[in-house]
Amino acid sequence: MPKKGFFVLVAALALVLGVLVFLWPTASLFFLAIFWVAILIWKKTSTAFFLLVLYLPFQVALNLTNDIDLVSGRVLVLVFFLIAAAKYFLDGGDFRAFFKNRISLFLLLFFCLAAISGLVAAEQSWAIRKILFLFSWLPLYFLTVYLIDDDEKSQRLVWLAALGAGISALVGLLQFLAQFIVEKEVLLDFWLTRLAPIFSGASFSKLIQINNSWLAEVSGRVYFRAVGLFPDPHMMSFYLGMALPFCLALFFLQKKHKKLLGGLCLLILAAIFFTFSRGGYLGVLASLFFFLVTARNLITKKDKKFLAVMLLLLAVLIVSFSPIMGRWGSIFSLEDGSNLGRLEIWRQSFLTIKENPILGLGIGNYSFGIDFSQNYRNSMTSHNLYLDLWVELGIFGLLAWLSLFFISLRVAWGGRRQNSLLALGGGGALVYFLVHSFFETAIFNPTVLAFLLIYLGLLSRIEKNVYNN
Repeated sequence: MPKKGFFVLVAALALVLGVLVFLWPTASLFFLAIFWVAILIWKKTSTAFFLLVLYLPFQVALNLTNDIDLVSGRVLVLVFFLIAAAKYFLDGGDFRAFFKNRISLFLLLFFCLAAISGLVAAEQSWAIRKILFLFSWLPLYFLTVYLIDDDEKSQRLVWLAALGAGISALVGLLQFLAQFIVEKEVLLDFWLTRLAPIFSGASFSKLIQINNSWLAEVSGRVYFRAVGLFPDPHMMSFYLGMALPFCLALFFLQKKHKKLLGGLCLLILAAIFFTFSRGGYLGVLASLFFFLVTARNLITKKDKKFLAVMLLLLAVLIVSFSPIMGRWGSIFSLEDGSNLGRLEIWRQSFLTIKENPILGLGIGNYSFGIDFSQNYRNSMTSHNLYLDLWVELGIFGLLAWLSLFFISLRVAWGGRRQNSLLALGGGGALVYFLVHSFFETAIFNPTVLAFLLIYLGLLSRIEKNVYNN
């Protein structure tokens, strides 16, 4: 192109962009940012993916309408997937290679059953929105399998996941400790009205303001629980609890940066405790037990002694710090109002399952089936992922989900010697998720689902070795 023509083209594009920015400033700047992100993805695909993983715990939300929030990560994942898929097929890639392992097959089976369940849903629009949510994050699994294709990249991704969790834990701890300096009501109002709309969306933050679980009464005192940038403390605990085994695996298996990794582990563990999520406490214990059993022949005696000392200090912390001890002691108490409420919800869920045990109510239709006056934005769940899946997807959807985790844990156990970092971290993350899911439903939280799919993608890397054994 002649130099004069080039300058004319640039001037014309600048003029068009200026007009668009003037007429639709927010939308224009957003699409301009997406354009530059797309260029980065095309030219530096692996680097862009690492940046995406680091961004996911802190993604901001876009308020499309008064009723629809869209976290920016969903847009980035879609753009990333389309560009990466184009590059893959232009390079002669064969998509069938992604389906030669059982984790991929059972993951797709679950997603297909979730989509099919929408056919029986009484409220079709609710089902469609949930299906679109799930499938918008599914590409993260395939991106992980495609881009993280060697041990060096795996370690780098695990490091980024640990650092992101550490930063998120630090935000949560600072927020928790701030209530002892600033009036709790002022801090709570700031977090609800200023920060929640940015990271959870303007529409969803209104629901949080009406039905939030940010306060906990422990030993006669009310605390503002550690929530960080999440909509509630339980989701923060899910995210941190799944990252903790990876951080521990790095600490025990890497020879460098021991102090940094030890500090990250303690930071994440402290943040989980101050969420006061009792399901999180049980999840951490189960995850640590899995980690110890799996790693018993993989770490040195010195590391085993260090781990024993850390567990002892942890026990002392639980016993000596009355708020944590109070929450811990109330886990199985039938006098606790929260426990009684959850038991009643479980009973109601079982009654609903009896009426629709095979097909369920359809994805996203639990609250509609229980209370026809509810809007789509509501806080009604079974407070148990397995009951939620059975109620909405039917027995086959639940079995597909359990089979996915069973196969993934077998892969982690079988690959503990071939790839200890991914096996210990991924297996521990899944154990945490399984246990905490007895008390909450977390797969519809964007960050939790995103990292669950990433961790499943990492585990799929070692499945080939498991088959050979």
